[in-house]
Amino acid sequence: MIGYSPRVLFTGEAVSASVRGSVASVACVPGGTVLDRRLPGMRVQAGCNHALFSVGCGLLRSDWTFTATVLTPGTPGWPYAFELQALARVTGAAPTYTADWFAGGWLEISGQRLPILRSTLPASGVFTVTLGGDPSPFPVIGQPVTLFPGCDLRSGTCSAKFGNFLNFGGHPFVPLANPSLVKLSSGLAGGKK
Repeated sequence: MIGYSPRVLFTGEAVSASVRGSVASVACVPGGTVLDRRLPGMRVQAGCNHALFSVGCGLLRSDWTFTATVLTPGTPGWPYAFELQALARVTGAAPTYTADWFAGGWLEISGQRLPILRSTLPASGVFTVTLGGDPSPFPVIGQPVTLFPGCDLRSGTCSAKFGNFLNFGGHPFVPLANPSLVKLSSGLAGGKK
């Protein structure tokens, strides 16, 4: 545009936005308020605060990539179970598998990512996964798949399955109840008005 001269009216962070009719409203805070936040903003909980393969977790997705091929696609519909064969880890040695080792992870097939609900113990590279739904198009025998294991955010899983306890972002020994508060008895009678 000829003769257009942009100006900076505000610098900071937009924290919320809303639209009413043809008017958009944005709530902003100055840039200096970023330093007012609690860091790192983690919860004191037994489970890990990090998502699997996030920066805090420290594990690389490429190190935990597995491949297999469809042995038996089954039939479309529930229970969305597929028998896979030729399970192999892309990088590194094969881990010690257990039943549901891939549960909570995901399977990639035909450009789709589907959650893995259950997995059986692999025997000679053959195992069954139960997915959260059928892929579309439905897989055929011999079709390659890529798998990623799941993490239940527990310290034992982080240590035994991934060998990553040093990056565990939770507090495994925190009590379930707040020890500084006394629980009130539910049998107490109310007072008079």
